[in-house]
Amino acid sequence: MLRDNKKFTLLLFILMALFCLAMAHLFWLRFKSGDIYPQYSSLRADPLGTKALYDALSRMASINVQRNYDAFKRLPEQSCIFVLGVVSEKTHMISQKELDQIMGLVNSGCRLVIAFTPGNLRSFSKQEKTPPKEEADEPDTPSDCCVDLFEEFKLSLEYDKTARPGRMAEAGEQMPAHLRAGPLPWPSPLWFDLFSEEWKSVLVSGEQPVVVEKRYQTGSIVLAADSYVFSNESLLKNNGSSVLAYLCGSKQLIILDETHLGVTRRAGISTLIRKYNLAVPVVLLGIFVLLFVWKNAYSLIPPDKQNEMVQARMAQSRKGSASAKDHMAGLVNLLKIHIEKPDLIRECINAWKGAFLFDNESADTYAKRYRSLTPDSVCPKTNLVDEYNRISRILWERKTDHG
Repeated sequence: MLRDNKKFTLLLFILMALFCLAMAHLFWLRFKSGDIYPQYSSLRADPLGTKALYDALSRMASINVQRNYDAFKRLPEQSCIFVLGVVSEKTHMISQKELDQIMGLVNSGCRLVIAFTPGNLRSFSKQEKTPPKEEADEPDTPSDCCVDLFEEFKLSLEYDKTARPGRMAEAGEQMPAHLRAGPLPWPSPLWFDLFSEEWKSVLVSGEQPVVVEKRYQTGSIVLAADSYVFSNESLLKNNGSSVLAYLCGSKQLIILDETHLGVTRRAGISTLIRKYNLAVPVVLLGIFVLLFVWKNAYSLIPPDKQNEMVQARMAQSRKGSASAKDHMAGLVNLLKIHIEKPDLIRECINAWKGAFLFDNESADTYAKRYRSLTPDSVCPKTNLVDEYNRISRILWERKTDHG
C-alpha cells in the first residue's frame, strides 16, 4: 500500500512538471512572436510590429540602439528617438508637461521622430475640436492643462477621402538627392496641411506631404502621418532603407520608445533576475527546495519492520503518556514497551526476589510451581490475572503472619 502511494505521488509530480513545462513553452512562443504587445512595438515580430527595424539597427557597428521603458525626461541628449504607432484623430491632445518634455529633448540636441496611425476617422469630419473635459474644481495651470500638439506645431492632420488603394509616396524637397529612391507604398489616407514654412516635406503622396520635418537650433522634429513604413511588413516587402537612414540622421544612439504604447518597466524580482543573470541559480535553488521537501515527506531508506514495531510502540507509549497525570502511568507505559505479555509473571517473580532478599522462601516456592506450568497455560489473559491474584494473596498472607 505504501509503495502504491509513492508511485502515485511520483506520477503526480511528473505530470505537474510536464504541465509547467508546457505552459512555459506556450508563454515562450507568445513572447517570441510578440503578438501580446501593442501594434508598432519593437518587441513584436509579426507584420504589425517593428522588431525588424530594431534588429537591423542593432547589427550596425556604428549605431547603438536601445529600447526606452522610462519617462522622456530620462532620455539622453544627442540621440534619435522613435515614437511609433501614436494613435491620432483630428486633434491630438497632450498635457503641457508632455509638450515641455518634447521641446526639452529637441532643444538638447535630440532628433524626435513621431509616426501616427489612424484612430477614429470620423473625427476628421468634425469642424470643431473637442478637447477632453476637465474637472470643474481643478483650476487650469500651465502644468495641468491640455494643448493640441498639431496646433502648437502649426500644422493639421487631414483625411483624404478620395484616396484609393495602392497609394505611393515619393521623396520630397527635404530628402537629399543621394538618398532618393523609388516610390514606397503608403496605405494611409492621412496627410499634413502645413501652416508654417519652417516645415519641409520629406515624403509626399501626390502633392500632399505625409512625412515632414522641422529643424531647430540643435535638434529636429519629424512627423509621419502613418507608421507603416517602419513596420516589419514594409521592411520585408519594400526597400525603404534610404528613408530610414535619413530619418535616423547622423545620431549614433537610436532609441525606440515603448512607454507611449503602455510597455513600461516595473522594478521587481524578475527584473533583478534578468539584470544580474540569476536565472540558473534560481532554478537550481527551486530544484533543491523540491528535493528537500520530497526527502522530508518520504524516506529514501527502505523501511525496517523491527524499527516500525519499535516506532509503533513508542507512538502508543506517547499516546498513553499524554493522558497520564503521575509517574506511575509513565512506569506502566515503560513496562508495556519493554516486557512482553508471556514474560510479565516471570519479571514480577524476579522483582519479588529482589524485594525480599532476607527471606525469599515463598518466592522460590512460587517460582518452582510457575516453571512447571506450560507456556501455553499462562499466555491467555485470564491465566495472567489468576497468577497475579495468587501472588497478591501470598504477599497478603505473609504480611498477616508477620503482623
